Amino acid sequence: MAKSKKKRKNARVTTEEKAALRRERSELRAKQNRKAILALGGLILCSALLIAMLVGAGSTGKKYNMAKFEQLHNGMSYTEVVDVLGAEGEAANDDGSSQEAPASYVWTNRNGSGITAVFDENDTLVAVYQDGLDE
Repeated sequence: MAKSKKKRKNARVTTEEKAALRRERSELRAKQNRKAILALGGLILCSALLIAMLVGAGSTGKKYNMAKFEQLHNGMSYTEVVDVLGAEGEAANDDGSSQEAPASYVWTNRNGSGITAVFDENDTLVAVYQDGLDE
């Protein structure tokens, strides 16, 4: 008889105990969800870095080459040169002087090779040079 009383006593779970168990389960699920989200975020970050490395490994960083250089000729405007090279040039004579012409612009690859273009006061290409460009 003592056993049955013990069972009945353990079988009765108070409302407070049920609420506490629900809170514990909810907290455990939330903790597991946070871990899963962190793991997924880490996986996504690693994947993005790997893709960036693979894409970067395929690129030599040579945006400007002899083929583009050979398309440039005297008489072109700065805008036409930008269209051929695909980017704005960096002002080479930006020394703060008031002299605006001739204006020189440089397009440089990561390896230091590049193209220098000189424009007159009418924004017309008068000279173009290359330094270390490959085919």
